[in-house]
Amino acid sequence: MRKRKIWKKVLCLLTATMMFCTVLAGCGGGSDSGSETNDTEQTDTTKADMSETDESDETGTDKPVIGIAMLDMTQEFFVNMIEGGDYAAEIYDVELIWKSADSSLDNQIAIIENFIQQEVDCILMDPYDAVGLIPVCEEAEAAGISVCSMGNYIESEAVISNLYNDREDTKVIGQLIGNLIDGSGDVAMLYGATGNFVSDERQAGWEEAMSEFQDISCTYYEVGWDTAQTLKTVQDILAANPDIKAIHSFSDGNTTAVAQAVEQAGLSDQILISSYDGNIDASEAVEDGTYVCTLLTGAKRVGYWNVQVGAQLAKGEEVEQKNYLESYFIMKDEMAQKVEELGIGYEGMNIVDPQKGIELFDDLSAFEK
Repeated sequence: MRKRKIWKKVLCLLTATMMFCTVLAGCGGGSDSGSETNDTEQTDTTKADMSETDESDETGTDKPVIGIAMLDMTQEFFVNMIEGGDYAAEIYDVELIWKSADSSLDNQIAIIENFIQQEVDCILMDPYDAVGLIPVCEEAEAAGISVCSMGNYIESEAVISNLYNDREDTKVIGQLIGNLIDGSGDVAMLYGATGNFVSDERQAGWEEAMSEFQDISCTYYEVGWDTAQTLKTVQDILAANPDIKAIHSFSDGNTTAVAQAVEQAGLSDQILISSYDGNIDASEAVEDGTYVCTLLTGAKRVGYWNVQVGAQLAKGEEVEQKNYLESYFIMKDEMAQKVEELGIGYEGMNIVDPQKGIELFDDLSAFEK
């Protein structure tokens, strides 16, 4: 009995001590303790909100959201295209999500599928393959999301196509080069990838031009959008055929590697180089005689224009099924005179000198509302 009474006293003493400590904690540390609890709760709530935002919309905004599935985001053309697109987004009050497919059809399909899950308001894409993307584009349309192809034609009513005059413009360049080498000799044409509409159209335009010269032998090389691959390819071409007379590259980003290889081989005075896209460094190369000519679509202009159309679609406005961007041949005056003398080209084509080409590259005023 005595032991039980002792234990009762001990328990009472412990209980009293705990109650006393609780009172002290409540009086002396109430403010700090409460603050810590509230901060923890607020942090947890914020994390939950952020998680929900990430799953539904990477931008976390009420503005219309445009998901953009790029072919590549490292080459100079695409970097400048993003800059122009970002500027248009400010003007038209939309949010953009840029994603790179790294020149992979599978990656691009996965990106578009993810945009569908995020329920973006519009999807812009620079298609790697004009046929392979049709199913996922139709899936997006079925989900109520407008889809627009940038610079490529996709044969599906589910897709709006923003286009350039690639085939006809490249044909003119080919005709000019063919005449400059007196209609004979070996030439090379570098293209991006079979199945990419832009690449296919530019290659087709060159083929049409070359078909007019029976004594010209042209070899075609697929180089993707990879400058390192382009450099290696051209080095191999020059090693195998140092007498080649001309090389045409389908894109300025690749043409820089062409010029590098030709210069390294000491053949700059022998080989005519022509290009396409109208980057500033390409206009400068025309000015100093490194290139015969290039064709300005203009990366910033392309980016701005496509986001402008995307913003209209995202806001539910009507847009034509096919839209065309005005392009400009960039060449020096004597070459422009040569084009006129030869009677090549088409009605309404634009030719500007390199300095004007540089000005047009950054001039987005034609698109502003």
